Amino acid sequence: MIDKVKFRYLDGLRGLAALVVVLDHFAISFFQRSTDASIQVHHTWLEEIVLQTPLHLLVSGNFSVAIFFVISGFVLGIKFFGTGQRHVVVSSAWRRYARLELPVLASVLLSYLAISSGILHNQTAAAITGSSWLHDLWNVTPTFLGALYHATIGVFVDAKSQYNTVLWTMQTELVGSFLAFALMVSVGKWRYRWAVYGLLTVALINSYLICFVIGLALCDWYVAYGKGFSLKKRWWIPLLAVSLLLGSIPVGTLVGTAYAGLPEWLGAGMAIPHRLHIFGAIGLLFVLLGTPALQKIVSQSKLLYIGRVSFGLYLTHLLVLGIFSCWAFILLEPVVGYMTGFAIVFAASAFVMWAVAHAFTRWIDEPAMRFASLLYQRHFPKRWKPSIEPVSTVP
Repeated sequence: MIDKVKFRYLDGLRGLAALVVVLDHFAISFFQRSTDASIQVHHTWLEEIVLQTPLHLLVSGNFSVAIFFVISGFVLGIKFFGTGQRHVVVSSAWRRYARLELPVLASVLLSYLAISSGILHNQTAAAITGSSWLHDLWNVTPTFLGALYHATIGVFVDAKSQYNTVLWTMQTELVGSFLAFALMVSVGKWRYRWAVYGLLTVALINSYLICFVIGLALCDWYVAYGKGFSLKKRWWIPLLAVSLLLGSIPVGTLVGTAYAGLPEWLGAGMAIPHRLHIFGAIGLLFVLLGTPALQKIVSQSKLLYIGRVSFGLYLTHLLVLGIFSCWAFILLEPVVGYMTGFAIVFAASAFVMWAVAHAFTRWIDEPAMRFASLLYQRHFPKRWKPSIEPVSTVP
């Protein structure tokens, strides 16, 4: 997926981030106290440990989203900064909406069918787990036209969708992508472009769009000056530790947690955890770029495969959670108890989510990439269209 073998480890990182998003949504659904100190419902003493320690990194879905965005900014710049050819940017920009839209449309229509047919069991399960978040999922009166609007326009304009709540990221993904395209075309070859990166970083300090700017700047720097770049152990270990620690901060209230003493100025204009997650994601990518040992770890074949299906997993896992996981938990919990029931449901759900994500990737996501390239090849003016390879994308 990632351009050439050299950067394939970014697919592994993306796969890890997608797994954390799934774990986060399981935690919010069944152990909400582990993600938010304001929740008083407890099911196990482990919830408090996860909430109060760096173990929260395992369920830090917002940190994973920041990682997605930073990787996107980096990946979108690889071919341009590697070749210096603007037509690479034009090709990516022409195909970007179609590449994102088709999988989004499929996920929303699947959600519409699930809501309309009454096969979602999230509210019944929420009565057992006590999760208000789980209860409020899919809180919409389904209409086909409404689903169609949300899939094609709404998620990119409103940054939300009652049909699939994870689609709040799509507005930032699309806007951030075109911000990166605009920067490459306008100042990508300008000797003072670093000043532009700096000014935009300050201007977008309260927005996730900063991830795309810094991700693109990292790509620019790495291609231009990063040959042979390697961090020594005395640098990459503490930098990695700090980045992961920032990423482990819970997004709920910090009152009553080990992070309650963080100065308020860290969150001026943005929630403190969200801002620190962005810094952590940037730091993580920087460390990974300069640490071959870490690159080897995240280049394992299983992680690369998860990276391949990560967009499909991201778009479909909530449906599996609402249909299968909740249904199975409702049946098992009265018989085997809360914790045993969850363990069985989680193991079974992992298999179902993998199967659905694999099918979604094979039959929807990968064809969407091919279709976007076909649109470009057939409809873009030929005089502006040199023969190029398609550029991979990141959700």
